[in-house]
Parts: sequence; C-alpha cells; structure tokens
Amino acid sequence: MSALQTDADLIQKLGGCASVGRDLNRTTKSVYHWTTRGISWPWRARVAALAESRGVTVPGDFLTRGSE
Repeated sequence: MSALQTDADLIQKLGGCASVGRDLNRTTKSVYHWTTRGISWPWRARVAALAESRGVTVPGDFLTRGSE
C-alpha cells in the first residue's frame, strides 16, 4: 500500500475530510488535498494526536517517513 493510500485511508477512518478539517481548524478542501497528495509533513503530528484521541492506529512509519 502506498503512502498516499494510507493517508487517504487514515483520513477516512477519522471521519472524512470535513470532520478532520473541522477538528484541525483546516478547510475540507485542504484536507481533501492530503488524500491525493499525502498529509503534509507539518500536520502529521496533529493528525496522529487526533487519531490517538479517537482510538485510531496510525501506520508505524507515519511520523518518520520523509516529508511529502
């Protein structure tokens, strides 16, 4: 599975673009771009924290793979 598929799957598990955008104070459009381009590096820690708060597991390399 590619990193982009993983990021899109993670966003879906977190409730979709609108939900993630609302919780991270981002627009739905900007989060949608993460599903097609990958979650931007500066936002990965916040997405991981959101996932943890919702009991969603992030991939093991989510915070360590190279910046997108």
